[in-house]
Amino acid sequence: MRQLGGGWWVWLLSLAPAWSAGCDGLNLGDWSRQRRAANPAAERSAAPQPAAEQASVAEDPVAQPQEPAEQGPAEVLHVNNDSITVEDVLGPLRADLLARAGTIPAGRYRDYRLEVLKARIRKLVRDSLLYQEASKGLTEQENEMIDQFTNQRIRQIVQEQYGGRQVRWQRAAAEQGLSLEEAHQRVRRDVVIYAFLERTIMPKVQEPTRRELMRYFEQRKEELIVPERREMFLIEVPKGEDPQAARETVERALAEIEAGANFQTVAGEYSRGVHAADGRAWGMITPGSIRGRWACVAEVLGELAPGQISGVIEGEEFFFIVHLGRVEPGQQPDFAAVQVRLKQAFREHQYGLLVDEQVARLHEQATIRPADPSRFLRAVLEACPAPPSDDALPP
Repeated sequence: MRQLGGGWWVWLLSLAPAWSAGCDGLNLGDWSRQRRAANPAAERSAAPQPAAEQASVAEDPVAQPQEPAEQGPAEVLHVNNDSITVEDVLGPLRADLLARAGTIPAGRYRDYRLEVLKARIRKLVRDSLLYQEASKGLTEQENEMIDQFTNQRIRQIVQEQYGGRQVRWQRAAAEQGLSLEEAHQRVRRDVVIYAFLERTIMPKVQEPTRRELMRYFEQRKEELIVPERREMFLIEVPKGEDPQAARETVERALAEIEAGANFQTVAGEYSRGVHAADGRAWGMITPGSIRGRWACVAEVLGELAPGQISGVIEGEEFFFIVHLGRVEPGQQPDFAAVQVRLKQAFREHQYGLLVDEQVARLHEQATIRPADPSRFLRAVLEACPAPPSDDALPP
C-alpha cells in the first residue's frame, strides 16, 4: 500500500457498512461468504470458487501426497514465513464436528469432515498469501490507521452481535481456542486483507454491457426460476408393530375431518410425526424438496387443489393424510425485473475471478512446506473428533 494520508483513512472508514453485513466477528475476511449473503443472486448465479479450490494437484495445498508415504503427519503448514497450525484449522470447526460425530453415521461423518477440513486449510492458505501481499510496504501511519479501525470494528461487533458485552465476544473467541489478543489480531488481519482487495481489485471491475448482461441472464435463466410453493399440513401415523391398528387410527382421523372437524385439531390428536409443535403445519414448501419417507406425500400434494384434503396415503413405515392450504405460483425470470440484481451478480463474478487470479499468482510464487501438504491434513485429521461407531447410529 502507498501512503495516502488522510484520504486513505476516510476511504477505509467508508468500507464499514460492507464489512458489518453478515460478519461473524471472528472471521471478517471471509469476503466471498459476506458478499454472497448480502446478495442472494450472486450466491445462485455467480459465486466463483476460490482459486486454491480450482488449483491443479501441483498447486493444491491439500493435494495428494508428493513425498514418500513413510513420512509422518506434519503439525505445521508453512506458507512462506507464516505458520498454520492444527488448532488454526480446528478451532472454529471443533464444536460442529463434535456435534456431527455424535449424530450421523461414520461414513457420512468422515466424508463431511474431510471436505470441511480441506476447505478450511485452503482458506487459511489463501488468506495467508493475501495478507502477506497486503502487508508489504505498509507505513507506520497506515498501520496506526488500521489499528484504530480494528478497534472500532471490534466495538461494532461487540455492540451488534454480543449485546454490547465484551465478555461475550471474549467467550466466543475462547470457544474457538483464541486468546483475546489472538481474536483481535484475527480481526485486524482480515481488515487488512479486505481493504487490500477492495482497493486493488474493485477498481478493475467493469460495468457489463447490455449484450454481456443478456448473455449472463440466458446462462443462468434456470437458476432464477422461482418454483411453485404449496402450504402443507400433514398427519402422520406410524405403523409400528400393528399396521392394521395404525390404519384404523388414520382412517378414523380422516372420517372426523370429512365430517367437518378442523384438520389441525384432528392432527393434534392423531399425528405423531414431525412439526407436532406447529400444529402439523409445514409451511410453504416446494413439493420436489420433500424426500425420504415423505416422497409419497409430495407426489399427492402436487396434485391437490387449494383447500383439498387427500385420502389415506400409505408409506413404508407411516400412514399419511395431507391437506393443501394456499398455493404460490412459480415465476419465470424476467430480464427487466432482475436486471439490477443481475448486474450486481455479474460484478460479483468479475470480482471473484480477479481475486482468484491474484491468489493463483501468489500461490505460484509461494514456498509451502512440507512439499507434500497432505501430511498436514493427516495431522489435522488425527486431532479431529473421532467418527462414531457404525453400529451406534441409524443409517
